[in-house]
Amino acid sequence: MSNLKKDRESSFEDGLAKMLIVSTNFALEQTGRAWTMMIGTEKRRKNLSNLIGLIYISSLIIAPPVYFFSSMKEIYHSYQTTNQYIKENVKNTANHL
Repeated sequence: MSNLKKDRESSFEDGLAKMLIVSTNFALEQTGRAWTMMIGTEKRRKNLSNLIGLIYISSLIIAPPVYFFSSMKEIYHSYQTTNQYIKENVKNTANHL
């Protein structure tokens, strides 16, 4: 039963991720079109499109390591807190004996 719930949650999260990617792509495309209408020329349009693509791809490259290292920092902090708690309990138990 719990596996079914986990599968539903993961498929829901996958759906949200796909929806976010599609909406981000749509927003970038519409932004690019709006800028090209204002700018006008084909060469500038292509340069702007390349710039938007570069910003989008660089965010995809930069975001995962940042998220990974921030989560590792949280895990390490949790480890330190737990380790300190265990040391204090061992010391208190030894004092009571």
